[in-house]
Amino acid sequence: MAETPLFKKPFVVAGGLIMLGFGAYIFYSFSPYDSGIFPKCPVLVSTGYQCTGCGSQRALHDLMHLRFTSALSANPFAVLAIPYLLLGYIAEWKADSSLWWSRLRKSLFGLNAIWIILVMVVVFTVMRNIF
Repeated sequence: MAETPLFKKPFVVAGGLIMLGFGAYIFYSFSPYDSGIFPKCPVLVSTGYQCTGCGSQRALHDLMHLRFTSALSANPFAVLAIPYLLLGYIAEWKADSSLWWSRLRKSLFGLNAIWIILVMVVVFTVMRNIF
């Protein structure tokens, strides 16, 4: 008998939605710009260089307050990754129901996509520390 994927189990989905809602409440209510409850980036603190994720907390907060330009200036990679991840989650969820979704899932998370994303992460990290 085949194992049911985690994202199709109702208690896992409900627990994930509760955690997502709590996280959204925290990010909406408290500003990473001036609140001390958010962790500092260990890469930035120890080396002085920004990693790929630096600014993603501020970007998420700004997106929740509909400040798109501020979110893009905080971390454009994180802002552009959100639609990609949402589409990937939907494709993963629907992959069993349709060949189209299955192909989309493979193109988003296949080996070529992994290499492209790796190159994008490295280029983005290097460029943000040069300019």
